[in-house]
Amino acid sequence: MSGEHQGFPGTLSIGQEAVELLLVELVRSAALTFRQVILVSAHGGNAQPVTRAVRRLRSEGRNVLAWAPRWDGDAHAGRTKTSVMRSPTPDHVRLDAAWPGNTTPIQDLLPQLRGSGLSLRSSAQRRARRPCPRTRGRGRNPAAACGRRPH
Repeated sequence: MSGEHQGFPGTLSIGQEAVELLLVELVRSAALTFRQVILVSAHGGNAQPVTRAVRRLRSEGRNVLAWAPRWDGDAHAGRTKTSVMRSPTPDHVRLDAAWPGNTTPIQDLLPQLRGSGLSLRSSAQRRARRPCPRTRGRGRNPAAACGRRPH
């Protein structure tokens, strides 16, 4: 939902303020039924609105946690995500179309993406996002590989 993917034609984005407000309203609604709510966001571009929403909701006295799983530091369609997809559905990952993308660790890449969006990607990368080939076994337990607890 965050804007760094706006560089792909046809991508629709609602922006960080709208993501924050959406999360606040969803948790307010969920809190009528559940004692605790855990927000799970694996998309780094949503980290700031999730953090702001959690802060706001906690200031209202709501019991809310946020969890941002992280996998070995690779970015979209990298080793980990490709392996996760290959574990349950190996035929759905087209290894014949795979090519190495940006190998910059996500923790280094994310601040640049937030500032510049997909303009950091080469024209070939903007035309198609393809996975790097990796092993099926690596993706069998993606939750255990995340290594982070909700905060």
